[in-house]
Amino acid sequence: MTTSNVACFLALLGIAGCGSDAPPHIEPIPRDELVAEATRQVEECDAWLTAHPADPGRGDVLLRRGETLERLGRDEDARASYELALAVPAEDTERGLMDASNTHNRAVDGLAAIEERRGNWKGALERLEVWTPGSWCGNCGLALADDRVGRVARCRFEMGEVDPALAAVREIVVRDHSLNGFDVRAMALYAELSSRAGRLDEARATAESLDPEIREPALAAVDLAEAAFVRRSPGATLDAIRGVDLEDTEIFSDGSGHVPPIVEAAGRFLDRLGPPARDYLAE
Repeated sequence: MTTSNVACFLALLGIAGCGSDAPPHIEPIPRDELVAEATRQVEECDAWLTAHPADPGRGDVLLRRGETLERLGRDEDARASYELALAVPAEDTERGLMDASNTHNRAVDGLAAIEERRGNWKGALERLEVWTPGSWCGNCGLALADDRVGRVARCRFEMGEVDPALAAVREIVVRDHSLNGFDVRAMALYAELSSRAGRLDEARATAESLDPEIREPALAAVDLAEAAFVRRSPGATLDAIRGVDLEDTEIFSDGSGHVPPIVEAAGRFLDRLGPPARDYLAE
C-alpha cells in the first residue's frame, strides 16, 4: 500500500468513523482496466516515437510516456524516458491556461520524485535545485514554489541539515496567508520534521503563536505528529483525524485522488510507521 493508498484508505475509514455525512467520490473503474489503459498509452507513445525519430514534438511525448510509466510503478523506465526528454530541445507544455512550464522542467520534477521515493535525498536535491516551477497564476505559482521549498527541506533534513530545513518550512507557516490561505501541508511537514528532530515543542509554540482563525488546524497537525512520531501509535494517529470533513474527497481506483491535507499527512505518517501501522489498518 503506497502513501497515497494509505491516505485514501483513511478517508474511507472516515465515512464510518469520522462523523462525515458526505461520502467521498469513488471512481468505479477497476484497477486492472486503469493499468491496461496506461499500458496502451505507453505503447502508443512508443509507436509514435518510432515513427517520428526526428520530430520536434518528441520531448512532450517522452515526458507523457515517463509520467504514465510512473503511474504504473515502473520508475526505472520512467527515469529513462525523462532523461531522453531532457536530451531534446525543451517545449512549452501548455497543459492549461496558466501553465508556464516546459518539458525539461516537468522531466526534472519527475526525476526528483523518483529519487525521493528511493530515499536518494542527495540525488533528489540535485534535481530540485534546478527545478523552477512556474505558473501564470499567482496563487498556483506560490503553491508550486512552496511545494519546492518543502521538498528541498525534506531532502536537507534527511541529509542531516536539520536547522535550515526547519527554518525554511517554518517561514511558510508563519507568513501572511492572505493569498492562498493557511498551508496545512506545510504545517504538517513542519510538525513532522520537528517531532522527528525531538523539537516538537517548537512546532507547538509556533502553532500557538498564529492568528486564532488558523491556530486550530495548526495545532491539529502538531497533535497528529505527536501521535505518530512521539507516541508512535497508529491508533492515536487515526484518532487525531476523527471528525475531519470529507465532503470534497475523491478517491480513484488506482489509489490516487484528493483527500484533506491533514488526512494526506496522516497517510504519510502511518506509512513511515511501517508494518505496525499497516497491521493496525488491516484489523
